[in-house]
Amino acid sequence: MDSKFRILLIMAFAFSPVVMAQSPWFIAPVEKIYTETKCKPSNFAPMQKVFYLLHTENVYAIWCERKSDKKYNRWHLIVVTKDDRHPWAQCPGFITVRQKHQYPLAVDKPVRLYHDKVSMLGKFWRVDSKNRSARQFGPVDVQADGPGLFFGDGQRSFTAGNVFYCYQGAWYMAGFH
Repeated sequence: MDSKFRILLIMAFAFSPVVMAQSPWFIAPVEKIYTETKCKPSNFAPMQKVFYLLHTENVYAIWCERKSDKKYNRWHLIVVTKDDRHPWAQCPGFITVRQKHQYPLAVDKPVRLYHDKVSMLGKFWRVDSKNRSARQFGPVDVQADGPGLFFGDGQRSFTAGNVFYCYQGAWYMAGFH
């Protein structure tokens, strides 16, 4: 692990909304994912783009860049949880997002794509579905009533963007506007 990467994580931690007295719990799992995927956490000034990472007491999510990917799809997400009982703990810590840019992150529970009612997982597709015409959608009779990881336009209400939902060990994604 290079020292610049470790310093970046510690800086991101220091400027995040939740600051704890002990050593950051997320450093080791993020380092492990970085080593496995070669996806380097974003190199931004934390005070300028603090919403481009998500840090709560039990969750740490940050954009990462894999330069070996094409320029238009090199941004992905690293998501780690402190507790194995967290709903996201059963899903992989690396989400292949393939975005051209980073976007602000937020968490919400339950997931409401259309503001009024809890969304059904049948509107979400599995993140690892590579063939758009043969996407694997979630079960139509399951509500997305747990926490969702949102990224989008950065408006307070996230008027447009995407949401990830962890279900039975796989990430599912849906778009909204």
